[in-house]
Amino acid sequence: LLLSEVHDVVSAGHFGEDKTIKTLSHTYFWPWLASGIEDYIRSCDTCQRTKSSRQRKAGLLQPIPPSDRPWQAVTMDFIMALLRSVRGHDAIFIVVDKFSRAVHFVPPHRKVTAEGATTLFVDNVVRLHGVPDSIISDRDPHFTSKFWKQLFTLSGTRLTTVCHRLTTQGQMGRRSVSTRPWSRSFAAAPCTMQQHETRS
Repeated sequence: LLLSEVHDVVSAGHFGEDKTIKTLSHTYFWPWLASGIEDYIRSCDTCQRTKSSRQRKAGLLQPIPPSDRPWQAVTMDFIMALLRSVRGHDAIFIVVDKFSRAVHFVPPHRKVTAEGATTLFVDNVVRLHGVPDSIISDRDPHFTSKFWKQLFTLSGTRLTTVCHRLTTQGQMGRRSVSTRPWSRSFAAAPCTMQQHETRS
């Protein structure tokens, strides 16, 4: 009855959720005030029939085209703030090949710069597989700096920055989720791969 008097009568004007909550909260209070008002207004027949939504409609998904050969397209990300290893590393740089799903795990330091990230990428990916046609990353400062853009321009690589498009980073997201608890469990273990040197 109270919500009806505040929202439905002609003098109330069927105001929206925010204004109705503000009006009622000056005089009344109950634990579920905000959620109750939201539910009531969303079920108001008059509001649903006469008010248009100003919220932008969601567009279609824009997935990244599939690769047709290994290391043509890669995704990459950092997992930060891990336990410090015996060699002082506290982060993981992950690069995933979208075609074969092969993964490189590189242990840098948390304070790695954009230039340092570039060196990691060149030494651990480009040196072994060549420069990929496309590189997909989130909007991490390591990947959106002028240094990276200049490097990609000179090498003819397309830089794809992903903002609010989690579908394009599905492989990387799943890999990061599965890697994080594993890395935290074993980063401080006395027998870790960082204690052993790989000789070629």
